[in-house]
Amino acid sequence: MTNPGRVHGEKMMQAHKIGYFLVVFWLAFLAGQPGAAVAGVEKQSPEETVKTVTTEMLTALRSQKEAYKNDPRQLVSLIERIIAPHFDIRVMAREALGLNWRRATPEQQKRFMAAFRKLLVNDYAEEFRNYSNQAVEFQPEHAGSGKDYALVSTHVTSPGEQPVRVDYRLYRVGSDWRIYDVDIDGISLLFNYRDTFSEELQHETLDALIARMEHKNDSFHFSAGK
Repeated sequence: MTNPGRVHGEKMMQAHKIGYFLVVFWLAFLAGQPGAAVAGVEKQSPEETVKTVTTEMLTALRSQKEAYKNDPRQLVSLIERIIAPHFDIRVMAREALGLNWRRATPEQQKRFMAAFRKLLVNDYAEEFRNYSNQAVEFQPEHAGSGKDYALVSTHVTSPGEQPVRVDYRLYRVGSDWRIYDVDIDGISLLFNYRDTFSEELQHETLDALIARMEHKNDSFHFSAGK
């Protein structure tokens, strides 16, 4: 009998091969300031919010590609500056852990949020060093928004590859819009993390999972420039 989790994981990896490091930067740094306003972008529409951050990130990558490749810590700083204000770490961590979030103590939740954030920063900054002129095309016919939630659709194009559909899911916080999930060809990055953590927590405690994430973060080193 086919393992649904394995099939899901294989599809996820296939999607990543094409658009991975261009798309997942939305998850690379998850800020813990859900109510903070972003200077100059208040009252933007959902599509404008995604377009503003995408344009700024791609412009920076194209202009300083070698610098970021040779010194990924500069890339981490770039991600923090551009991406941070558009995410809410508590919402993302809660959804990634699912029912296990409710069972966690406040201290465990705090530790998990910090470890999850740092893990993503390190992993995705490393991947982003391999940026090779991917482009984002917005699909206004798929863009939809309601009072408190919205969906913005894009296609990520890579040289010589088929476009990958990427949907950004946002929710409203006051006059701002926050991205809380990204779907790659219909596969939710957030739910993929939930599946992974849920499976791991069948074999270890939450404290053990967090400790393993913390150890990975503490021992992380960027690989030599490629």
